[in-house]
Amino acid sequence: MNLLENPFHILNTTPQDTRHRIMELADERSLFIDESECRAARSTLTHPRNRLSAEMAWIPGIGPIRTIRVLKILESSERNLEGMFNALMRCSMEISDETGNIQQDLFGMDKLIPLSRANLLASGLSGMSEYTSHDIVEGMRWANPLSSLPTTVKWILEIAQAFEDINPDEVRATINEERRESGFPEITDRTAIEEEIRNRRHHYRQVIELALADVSIMELARVVTLIVDAATGNAENPGIILIDDLVDSYEVDAKESLEDGEKVLEVMEKKLREAADAKRPDSTLVLIVNPLIEHLKNWDTIAQPIQVSKKSRGERHEASHRVAMCVRGLAIDLFNKYGKLDFSRQLINMLQEVFAEVGEVAERLADDAKALNKIDEERVRLIESLEKWEDIKAQVEKLRAAADANTPDTTLVPMVNQLAQTVKKWNALAQPLEANYGVTGIVRELLLHLWNEHNKLDFALQLTNILQEVFAGVPEIANRIADDAKALNKIDEERVRLIESLEKWEDIKAQVEKLRTAADANTPDTTLVPMVNQLAQTVKKWNALAQPLETNYGVTGIVRELSLHLWNEHNKLDFALQLTNILQEVFAGVPEIANRIADDKSALDKIAEERTRLIERRKENAAKGWGCLILIIIGILAALFENC
Repeated sequence: MNLLENPFHILNTTPQDTRHRIMELADERSLFIDESECRAARSTLTHPRNRLSAEMAWIPGIGPIRTIRVLKILESSERNLEGMFNALMRCSMEISDETGNIQQDLFGMDKLIPLSRANLLASGLSGMSEYTSHDIVEGMRWANPLSSLPTTVKWILEIAQAFEDINPDEVRATINEERRESGFPEITDRTAIEEEIRNRRHHYRQVIELALADVSIMELARVVTLIVDAATGNAENPGIILIDDLVDSYEVDAKESLEDGEKVLEVMEKKLREAADAKRPDSTLVLIVNPLIEHLKNWDTIAQPIQVSKKSRGERHEASHRVAMCVRGLAIDLFNKYGKLDFSRQLINMLQEVFAEVGEVAERLADDAKALNKIDEERVRLIESLEKWEDIKAQVEKLRAAADANTPDTTLVPMVNQLAQTVKKWNALAQPLEANYGVTGIVRELLLHLWNEHNKLDFALQLTNILQEVFAGVPEIANRIADDAKALNKIDEERVRLIESLEKWEDIKAQVEKLRTAADANTPDTTLVPMVNQLAQTVKKWNALAQPLETNYGVTGIVRELSLHLWNEHNKLDFALQLTNILQEVFAGVPEIANRIADDKSALDKIAEERTRLIERRKENAAKGWGCLILIIIGILAALFENC
C-alpha cells in the first residue's frame, strides 16, 4: 500500500480525526468515488487493529496541513525523476500566503521519522517506475559511479537506510500520540508494530524490484553492484536489510544466467586443455584463452553484487569460488604440465582482478601469482642434470597422473611413500638454491593438487611434513612450507571437529524425530518429560562458538521447529519454553541466531503470562459463583425460619 492508496488519503482524513469525523468524511467522499471503496476505507480506519496497517503505511508524525502539502508533491504532474526525488528529499513546495505572495514551504526529509521517510520515498518511487529503467541505463553510461549515482540508485539507498533506522518504540509512541488526539485506543502490543514493520519491508522490497524490473541482466548486475557497494562501503561494512533482500532476489533472477555461463566456461576449459594436450601452437591457444577471459569477465559482472553482499555478511558465493578454482586449476596446469607460463600468468592476473571480492580465492591467487614469478626465475637456473631431481620429477608426474586417473588409495599409498623416501634423501644444504626451489616447487604443487583437486589431505600432510624436515635449514623455503603445514593442519583439525559435530548433530536430529513422533502419537507427558530433558541436555553440550554458522543454523532450525510444533500442534507450552530457554543459553554468543530465539522466547513468555492470567481469572470467577450460591441458601433458610 502506498500513500495515494491509503484509506487516510481515500477519505481525505487524518490520523487526528475522531471516529465520528471519519464517518462523516466517508459519507461525503461516497458522493464522488466508489461507495464500496469508501466503505472499505472507513472500516479499516475505524477498527483499531485494521487501522494500524493504514497508520504504518501513512506518514505519522506530521500535522494535517503539511501532510496535504507533501501528498501534493506525489500528485504533481512533475514527471522528472531527479526533480521528484529532490522535491521529496527537501519536502518542499511553493505555497501562497494570505497576501498572495509565493513562498517556499521547506521542512526537510530529516524532520520525518524513518517510517514516514520510507513510506514517502517508496510511494514516490512506485509512481515513477516507468522512468527508472531509462535513468539507470543513462546514469550507468555517463555518470562516474564513484562521484555520481543514477537517481534511482540514490532513491533505493535512501529507502533502505530509512527502513534500517526504523525504531518500533518510536513508531508506537508517534502513532499513540495521534491516537490520543483522535480518541482511538493506544497500541500496547509491541509485536503488532513489529509485524507491520515486516509487512512494510515486503512492500518496500516490491517497490525496489519494480523500479529495476525493465533493465537487462547486465545493466541490473551493474546497478545492483553500485547499490551494494554504496550500502556496504565495498563490502567493508555489514549490509543493510533491504539491500540484502534485494541481492537475495537478484541472486534468484541471475541463477540461470550464472549456471549457463558456468557450463560455457567448462566447455572452453576442456577445449583449451585438449589443444594444449595436442601441443597446438600458442597462436592457436590464444584464440581460446582470450574469449575465455572475456567470457569470465562477463560472468563475474553478473556475479559481482552477490560476491560483495556475501563478503559483507561474512559468507562466500559458492559459484564464484567454484569458477575461480576451476580457472585457477587450469592456469596452474598450463604452467606445470605444458610450460605455458605466459598464459598461466595471464589467467592468474585476470582472476586476481575479477575475483578480488572473493576473499579466500583472492588470497590464494595472490600466492599463486608470486609463486609463478618465483618458479619462473627458479626453473631458468634449475640444474636439470641432477639424478635425484629427475627421479623426484618422474615420481611426481607418475603420482599426479595416477591421482588424476582416480587410482584407489591402496595403489597410491606406496607411490606416496616412495616419493617421501626419495625426497627425504635430498641433501638440501648441499644443493644450490635453484635446485632446492625446483624440488620444493614440484612437490608442493603436487601436494596442493592432491588436496585441492582430489581431497587427499593425508597425502598432502605427509608430503608437507617431509618437506619441512628436509628443508628446515633453508629459510627461504622453510617459511613457506611451514605456512602450508599450518594451513593443512588447520584443515585437518576442522575435519576432525566437523566429524564430531556431525555425530552430535545426528544425535540431536534423532532425538528430535523421536520426540516429535511421540508427541504426534499423543504420548502422555510423563513419558515426554524425560525425552525433553534428554534433548535439552544434549543441546546444552553443543559448543556453538566452535561450530560453523551453517551447522548452528541446522541445530537451531530443527529444535526451534520442534518447540513451535509442540506448542502449535500439541499445546505443550512448558516443553516449548524449556527448549527455547536452552537454545537461548547455548546460542547467546551467535548474534545471527540469538536475536531470532529471543523473539521466540518473548512470544512464548507472553503466551505463558496470558495462560497464568486466564487461570487466575477462572479461579476468581469460581469463587464469586460459590459466594452467590451460599447467600441464596441462607436467604431460603431465613424465609423458612420466619414461616415457622
